[in-house]
Amino acid sequence: MKLALAMSLALHLAGAFEYRTSDPAMLFPYIRAAEDSALPGSVISPSMLSFQGGLEFFGSTSRPYSEKSLTGTSSALRYSGREGGAQLYWNRFGDDVYREDSFSLGGAFPVLKYFTAGISENLYRLQIDTDEGIFTRDLYSTDMSISAQPAGWIKFAFVQTGMMTKAKGNNKEIIYPEWSAGILVSPEPGFSLSWNITDCAPRFVNTFTVTAVPLPNLAVRGGYSRETCSFAGSISLMIKKISVTYGLRLHSYLGYTHSL
Repeated sequence: MKLALAMSLALHLAGAFEYRTSDPAMLFPYIRAAEDSALPGSVISPSMLSFQGGLEFFGSTSRPYSEKSLTGTSSALRYSGREGGAQLYWNRFGDDVYREDSFSLGGAFPVLKYFTAGISENLYRLQIDTDEGIFTRDLYSTDMSISAQPAGWIKFAFVQTGMMTKAKGNNKEIIYPEWSAGILVSPEPGFSLSWNITDCAPRFVNTFTVTAVPLPNLAVRGGYSRETCSFAGSISLMIKKISVTYGLRLHSYLGYTHSL
């Protein structure tokens, strides 16, 4: 009976928390299509990979909602150039009893002069480990996105996650097929504003972010999510080829999340 209850809770955990381990510079734990790619480690949408430069290794750790028993860990290997980009990504969220692991392999490639398309294949592994036994479930998902940059100062983007879930209509309670559409404007080098609308499991979410690079080795980012009444900020220090970012999120009900 206890194991059955734990299974039931686990199947609804993703929708209840809407937590996704991500780069500290990403600010919020849900997909946003249009992001400033000037900061290292700030890519989730597949098509945005082509806007990064060169080879990058990334790793992060976080304490979701300041809960001592919860941890978030992620790492990625990314490459991008004129011909496109590729990413190998892993992240974990949970505690000793419940864990979510996800593995992602994605790529981006130009399709027209101003358009870039991206696709990623994902494996999600949910695991419950109790004295009564171990329950594991594997799920698969495909994400697709497209970005358009008609001029250097403006960028449009759209991303759809969970393509198989959306097409077949099953497993929505675990992998909700989110979509996001956004616009990013950069009136000056080192400064940008973005607005994204995301359809996630609980509701539609409007997110506004600002990114500024006042010094060659310093970048700051802040954001506000209207429907969740959440604020977030990050600061990045870049020394030669190494970047260190500290991020802080404030959820109106669940508290603070620290990430590094």
